[in-house]
Amino acid sequence: GQDAERVLAKLGEHDRLHAAVVTDGRALPVASLAHDGEQQPLVAATASLLEMAETVSRLVPLGALRRIVVSDERDSALCVYFSRNEPSVGLVLSSVVRGFSQGGAPELEQAVASLSTLTSNRN
Repeated sequence: GQDAERVLAKLGEHDRLHAAVVTDGRALPVASLAHDGEQQPLVAATASLLEMAETVSRLVPLGALRRIVVSDERDSALCVYFSRNEPSVGLVLSSVVRGFSQGGAPELEQAVASLSTLTSNRN
């Protein structure tokens, strides 16, 4: 909880971030940085993408998934990052970012690195 909230608070300092949520590997919310009414749809999208990631991993010979990015015509993106190679045991950072094609989202990479440290310390 509180450690993940601190990671999100730091992430919230970036103007491009619209909303973010940290969930566990079953898409249960741990921390949120979202306006009223935004957390639940973001959590639901995360749950759907976690299921899709599981299916893709079974069907396509890829290594461990690190992230899923879904972008739109306005250059906003839903980014789902996994803090561990096995999404079901780590924390998941889901966020909506504006201007994604202009350099990706290094601030999200930093945040997920912090979350990785948290999950490593818990185990």
